[in-house]
Amino acid sequence: MVNMLNHIDIDAFNPLNSLEATVEIKMDSEYESRVIFDSISPELESSPSSRATMKMDREGSTLYLKIHARDAPSFRASLNSSIRWIILSLEMLNLLKS
Repeated sequence: MVNMLNHIDIDAFNPLNSLEATVEIKMDSEYESRVIFDSISPELESSPSSRATMKMDREGSTLYLKIHARDAPSFRASLNSSIRWIILSLEMLNLLKS
């Protein structure tokens, strides 16, 4: 009996070999989107993970977060991190306003 398992590419059977999504985030104002964009963009570009990349664009008061990940855990981690950074930036902005 030949052991065929040595010749099978496990990743070929995984339907989630890679994930990519663009998340649209509408801010209250163009000012907020610019502040968030300027605050978070450096974090996204210097991500230490080789399993996921993130990029953010801005158009008016809308932010576009594009995530490409090699696997679901990396995608989830990238999405969670970017959402935490956005929330933190918004909290800091609100503190400055009050």
